[in-house]
Amino acid sequence: MMRLYALRITDCGFTPMADETAGTTCLLINIGHVLTRVAYCSPVEGVARLVALAEASTTASGPDGLLEGVRRAVTNLEALLGRRLLDEEGRLRRPCDADGHGVGGAVVTTSLAWPLRVALAGVARDYSLASAFRAVSVPHVTLVRMVALDASTRRWETDDLQALVESPPAVLVLVGGVDGGPVAPICDLAQALGAAYSALPENTRPTVVYAGNVQAHRPLSAALSGVVDLHLVSNVRPSLGVEYLGDLRAEVMRLFYRRALGWPEALQAVEQWAGTSVRYDLDAMARTLRFTARRHSLKRGVLGVDVGGSGCRLLWVQPAGAPLSWATPYGTGAGLGALRELNDPTAVLR
Repeated sequence: MMRLYALRITDCGFTPMADETAGTTCLLINIGHVLTRVAYCSPVEGVARLVALAEASTTASGPDGLLEGVRRAVTNLEALLGRRLLDEEGRLRRPCDADGHGVGGAVVTTSLAWPLRVALAGVARDYSLASAFRAVSVPHVTLVRMVALDASTRRWETDDLQALVESPPAVLVLVGGVDGGPVAPICDLAQALGAAYSALPENTRPTVVYAGNVQAHRPLSAALSGVVDLHLVSNVRPSLGVEYLGDLRAEVMRLFYRRALGWPEALQAVEQWAGTSVRYDLDAMARTLRFTARRHSLKRGVLGVDVGGSGCRLLWVQPAGAPLSWATPYGTGAGLGALRELNDPTAVLR
């Protein structure tokens, strides 16, 4: 287990300062819905070891927002360690001094956001839609629906379109066609969805990302601009033999951190205080599980379970390929309310 902590330090973006070695101390911080947890890791015989853990209630209000809960957790950690990690003004002491006070670096993750609900709609199931699926198969995304053009009738199924409107995802990804090919099918879909979404309250309409034939950019903008937030990115299948996933994946990640986290100013304050970027905790968990799968040659992968106060999440990671995630609203704190609503006592039995 301690070697897994060493992996997370390296993979989550911790870079020692110029005058420090790779074996320096590190502060690990995770901000959850209910609790903020901190861990202190220090090198022992060349391997990063977990020395102490502490926690405090996550704070959402107050002048310092989330940072107040982080500082309280670190203060609790200082009492266990007998070392000073904060200065008189509550700032993180970097780097370590000769007496062992301070830390060499910090890693900050958060589980404040649920995975982003994404739906896919595309013309060719085996080409552009398959590429879009690979692009959005990341830990912070839950795929809620895939809609493909009917191959025999070349029409969109009414039930599929109705589902996209009655239960709209947070993000709808549209794909279809190689660059320079026909645009009629995807434009027909955009016009139908534009008319339907215009009748919905603005705060329930999805963000639409188009990653298909670039020839469709202008008609799609005409059909959807002013109705939904439309983002145009590079085609995932510019030609039949070429697949390009980078722009679509980056855009979905950007939307996740912008829309799903919902704590931009509070998290920016934590980033500035810690001197590092805040990462989604499932990203770190996926890297740890992949390391485990590769280290022990587990071809079928590793299943990770995160039981939290407001919900539970599962993450399945294989030695290669995209990780798959699934979330539920059932937890050990605020998530107990969702269990009560089931009205089924057996739901909590082992």
